[in-house]
Amino acid sequence: MLRSLLRDLSLFRSWLAVVLDTSHKLFPGRLAYKHELNTMEITGFDGNHLLIGEGEYGQVYGVKPTELSPELGNMIKLGTTRYGKSS
Repeated sequence: MLRSLLRDLSLFRSWLAVVLDTSHKLFPGRLAYKHELNTMEITGFDGNHLLIGEGEYGQVYGVKPTELSPELGNMIKLGTTRYGKSS
């Protein structure tokens, strides 16, 4: 319960930071805010998702197929020499 409360407060803080931001940057590229990742959270594992990360409070993020792109794929393995990327 405490973890859920902290997560909700973190999402509210993220949303509030966007609303109160008045800066206008020349290059607006940025990483996603926490509240924007909320739609990518996975609550049940049915094998139909491509898992992409874990959040600060234990939530799991993933991508699921849509009608426009029903297949998920295109994985890349990055590593140094002798990492075992040939699988």
